[in-house]
Amino acid sequence: MNFCRAIALGVVGLLLAGDCFGWQHDVTLRGGAFAKVRTAANGLLIGRIEADSIVHDRPCQKGWLHLHPNGVASAFTAAREIRLARAAIPAGTWVRQNPDGVVTVCAFLQDTEVQGHRCRGTGGPKGVQVSFYPDGALKQFFPPQPDHHQRGALRHGFGPRLDRAARKRPAQILPPRR
Repeated sequence: MNFCRAIALGVVGLLLAGDCFGWQHDVTLRGGAFAKVRTAANGLLIGRIEADSIVHDRPCQKGWLHLHPNGVASAFTAAREIRLARAAIPAGTWVRQNPDGVVTVCAFLQDTEVQGHRCRGTGGPKGVQVSFYPDGALKQFFPPQPDHHQRGALRHGFGPRLDRAARKRPAQILPPRR
């Protein structure tokens, strides 16, 4: 019994030590000056920056910054407003991008209107999220107050789905799938 306990404690110690040694401090990698950073298994750099920075034309606020292997910001808080072709993302919004620098998801600090739709804001990486199609058209969101045909979708943990054709005409909210 003591032998098994010693092995278990040794394994836990090695795991903790491996995690501690995975962090680098005060380094510049892929264009980001990090106070603390580590490389995730998928190649993303995940770290903290000590000052607002511009990374591939994106204003990143002091705090957590994730970088794709090509140096494009993957996830960050916007230091100032980001103007996109079809929307404006306010400062303080948590933003996620694909490796091409296209905004795919964000979490607003407060309720925000996007393409004629009021989107719920709660902020931060774990906040209520809004998603976009690659061309910037609004894809999915949670309204501040759901209306009668949105309740079914929200009950299942989804915001209203917007028709892909919304890129060619004003966005519509579709009824939930059955």
